[in-house]
Amino acid sequence: MRVKFIIFLILPVFIGSLFAASCSSVKSRPIHDMDGIMYGMIYDFDNIAVTNVQVFVNEKKIGESDIQGRFILSSNKGGDYGITLKKAGYEDVHQTFSFDPMNVLYFKMINTAQLLTLAETALDINSFNEAFSFLDRAAVIGNNRCDILFLQTIVLYQKGEYESAATKLLEIEAQGYTDESVNALKNRINKEIEK
Repeated sequence: MRVKFIIFLILPVFIGSLFAASCSSVKSRPIHDMDGIMYGMIYDFDNIAVTNVQVFVNEKKIGESDIQGRFILSSNKGGDYGITLKKAGYEDVHQTFSFDPMNVLYFKMINTAQLLTLAETALDINSFNEAFSFLDRAAVIGNNRCDILFLQTIVLYQKGEYESAATKLLEIEAQGYTDESVNALKNRINKEIEK
């Protein structure tokens, strides 16, 4: 009976020491490890993921965003880095970030259609300079598409810059684009120039 009592007393102590020893032998990894990876995500101004964006860090291409707008950065040291995001039809993004695996990078990229929407909204409230600024940005991205040139012509007409508006109309016609709206605007501009 005495032996059973000693076994019941010593056995839990022995098992407890085994658990304690096994837990202390496991190496714990630091939570904030600078030799890791950092995630990034790219969205447009409608909060839709942007795919196939070329990602450059310190002017070196490191990859592209996936179907969900995600990309991964890896580094063996912390510090500040320059990042550039490029995709046809979108305005380039140039920013600086600090590499920290505990953070996620979020970027917004604007496309031509979104800039045109902003320009039209600015036109609706007669904010002509703001509208023209959006249209200039869209022209850089959209390679002087006719719809961009047409809206620029409208802004110039509304501002009373009829000669500049006539020049923009010539650019539209040079691309072979003419329809009723272009002809109607051309007639209005010519009437104002003849005054």
